[in-house]
Amino acid sequence: MADDRPAKQGLDWEALKARLEAATARIDDDFLAADSAALLTSRAQRYARPLEHADTSQEEAVVFARGGIRYAAMVADLAEIRPIDSLTPIPGIAATIVGVLNVRGRMVATHDLSAVRGEAVPVAEQSWALVAGGGLEDMALLADEIEAITNVPADSLRPPPMNLALPRHCYAGVTSDGCIVLKVAGLAATPSFFQAREA
Repeated sequence: MADDRPAKQGLDWEALKARLEAATARIDDDFLAADSAALLTSRAQRYARPLEHADTSQEEAVVFARGGIRYAAMVADLAEIRPIDSLTPIPGIAATIVGVLNVRGRMVATHDLSAVRGEAVPVAEQSWALVAGGGLEDMALLADEIEAITNVPADSLRPPPMNLALPRHCYAGVTSDGCIVLKVAGLAATPSFFQAREA
């Protein structure tokens, strides 16, 4: 008796192997994508740093000139700004001190920033004294002219150059237009600026 059932065909092992490899590749790709995303997320979290906010604080500063150089001193560091009516020179005193100013009966040593740089710049006929405050009222800075009172943003200051005459702690920095911002307390703590006290 004849068998009417269709003859069994053998398995196509090559086709089955190709389908299995394709499925495995898809699974591997999915896992790799998931692993990559997880890896990138973990790296981002590990290397993430808190956002550093720029220092947007501002301080008022007096901009003045001496010997062709522009300086600034913070208003908070000064007791007053006054025209120099008379300046009494003291023989034999340090070259950085051009004389003594009488401020309401108090003797104030007036310092010359140009002399600190080793320059002999004559005192202008109409000069100004920036009298220090904060317990340093026996010290003043000589100015040829007062240019302005302006706001100095803290984040706008560049580091002072290395070739300035005084140590770095005497300077807050340099503005974008080349004005040298002084630290009055730093000046007062520098012996070469106060040689008169050691005489």
